[in-house]
Amino acid sequence: MRKMATTARIFILLSVWLLQSVVVVRSEYLVGYSQKTIKVLLSSPRPSRYAAISVNTKAKVVTGMSRSNSSAVSFSASYLGNLNRWSLRMGPELNQSSAEKTLCMSPEMEENSTETNDEEFILAETSTPRQDKDYIYTVVYSRTINGLEVDVVADWNTMFMISLNETIQTEIDPYSTKVFQFLPDEDYDKEEEIYLISLDSIRNNEKCMYVAINEPGCPWHDNVKTIRNSKRWARMLKTGFFPIESKDFPSGFTITLIALKDSKECHSRKNDFHESNELKLIDLKIEKVRSSYSKPVSLSIVGILSLAFIFSAIWFLTWHFWKKRIDDRGVQEAEYEMAAACSLETQPSAEEVKEKQEQLQERCTLIDALSEALMPEHWKYFEGPDQ
Repeated sequence: MRKMATTARIFILLSVWLLQSVVVVRSEYLVGYSQKTIKVLLSSPRPSRYAAISVNTKAKVVTGMSRSNSSAVSFSASYLGNLNRWSLRMGPELNQSSAEKTLCMSPEMEENSTETNDEEFILAETSTPRQDKDYIYTVVYSRTINGLEVDVVADWNTMFMISLNETIQTEIDPYSTKVFQFLPDEDYDKEEEIYLISLDSIRNNEKCMYVAINEPGCPWHDNVKTIRNSKRWARMLKTGFFPIESKDFPSGFTITLIALKDSKECHSRKNDFHESNELKLIDLKIEKVRSSYSKPVSLSIVGILSLAFIFSAIWFLTWHFWKKRIDDRGVQEAEYEMAAACSLETQPSAEEVKEKQEQLQERCTLIDALSEALMPEHWKYFEGPDQ
């Protein structure tokens, strides 16, 4: 019995968990020019305190559609006191449309909501529980005479917060807006850092899109009419780079992406591109770039001075050895010239040699004459030991 009771409890808990994690789609029928409030369940528990709420809406004309008119339906939902509005349009060629809307959330109100009680609050015709409740209200307005079938589903958007050096790949729908918020670290506001937001188109490079950078807070500039009121905005096709200084966005920043239905305003030659119905796929990444250039400049200066010193030393040594070699060669040539000069000075000429010979001969004759005159008579016949 105990095993059966334990098994039953486990089954009940598992069933409750599965029911909480299942995304429930609410379908409602609206007659022409009517209004209805739809209560949509959220999966529980919340996957992260940084997860936002995304509401997917779909509308389809089921009765009264003619080829000559168009239909429109508007939506509104409030989250933590922030009212969000969006709409869908359907033409004669297409009798249905869909869009995804991320509900605006303010960091201050998100933090304050954790300190309030568990009571719900209601704002005008829309209402929503605080962040840890498991449902949300969405008000639907039919702005056509046709009968509409509307599907509404809400779920947690875990890709809303983007971290540093994290690459997010997402599709940009012309009928939806993508909003991301940068999650700064603790040292974000202590130093003046520069962050680079890079976007690279992976698919449908001819599709034009808006990129807007704003401070966190509501309301968001998340439609074509208001996106140019953003703090920074631009249009891009293939690649976009946006440098952001932390001093300009002390609490972080949000990134809004909107694909245009008509991309002509991004092309200088209006007829030289093909407008594809394929969704635009992009890669989004945030990186920190170097804000202080003292270190690279110092390293460059030290490197240049080191190279200059090395080249100067090589040049000086080369010049020194070259000069020494020239000096040694000069000394040798001087000694050779001096030796040659001395040999030329000591070598007698032919006339001098002849004159010296004549003088020597005269001396010899004089000596012989003196010898004969002075030598005694009896020595003349004396023979020396050598004779």
